[in-house]
Amino acid sequence: MFGYDFAPRADLRLFVEEFFMAVLDESSLHTKLGLRRLGIVQVRETPLAELLHIGRADTPLEVLVKLHWHTCRVIDELPIDQVARTVVKYACNIPRDVELNRLGTVGERLAFVARKNSGSRGWAKSTHQQKLLGRVKRIWTTWQRGQNPPMPVGLLEEEVAAEEKHERFGSDGRMEVPSSILDALLLDTNKATVDGLGRLLPQMLLFFEVSPSGHMVTVRTDSCEQLPVFTSRELFEEYADSSRRRGRERGRYILDRLAGFPEVGLSLNPIAGSHRHLHWLAKDVERLRRDMGNEEE
Repeated sequence: MFGYDFAPRADLRLFVEEFFMAVLDESSLHTKLGLRRLGIVQVRETPLAELLHIGRADTPLEVLVKLHWHTCRVIDELPIDQVARTVVKYACNIPRDVELNRLGTVGERLAFVARKNSGSRGWAKSTHQQKLLGRVKRIWTTWQRGQNPPMPVGLLEEEVAAEEKHERFGSDGRMEVPSSILDALLLDTNKATVDGLGRLLPQMLLFFEVSPSGHMVTVRTDSCEQLPVFTSRELFEEYADSSRRRGRERGRYILDRLAGFPEVGLSLNPIAGSHRHLHWLAKDVERLRRDMGNEEE
């Protein structure tokens, strides 16, 4: 999985609004996608970074994990009961839960945690909604005192690994996309078709999934790791439900991005039963990049 902090959207206004809201303030820790919003890596460029020991060289996942840790540290010290603490964490979109992390409003997340604990006292959405903003502001106020300890290095490494696994495979440790889809792609041996489409690939407009922290989402089988891309929005939505975030770029950009990840291949339209799918293993992606460069010379 690799950084993609500027994913274009079909609705450009929505993208611009959400990107600039990535700079957190005392009333936005729980709004929109909370602490999993697009472009949250921009925190590195704000005064908050120094307060929370976030460096300019930190990766997007390191930024995300540090924000989560500092938020949870303060929440756990608030003079409220354990149910209320858990609700605040869900409101800020911190727990690793595939369904939760895609919910774009705090109201949806409060309703989600209420359903998750249906039948138990104290979890109703109405119980926490009015008090939530004040509790979130307490987090911000605590940070501003400048007495925030750095996140332990060992814990940071563990949490980054766990977050990466969550983004790749989901909260239960399993791939959301059946591995049989990619396994089937490996059976395609139509070299003429692959070579022909490979020459067109740099000019294609391709769609792909973007994780909550702004990364292109890859999937793995036992034998390889691939980036799934699609030649139309409709095919992407056939692969992923409408709640998943969608990015869009020319094939040229995607091939250039893959240069930094030599172990990742490319799957075009990996839809079960589709006759329009092709794949390139990691070594073939490098060849496509070289061919693209030769054509430009």
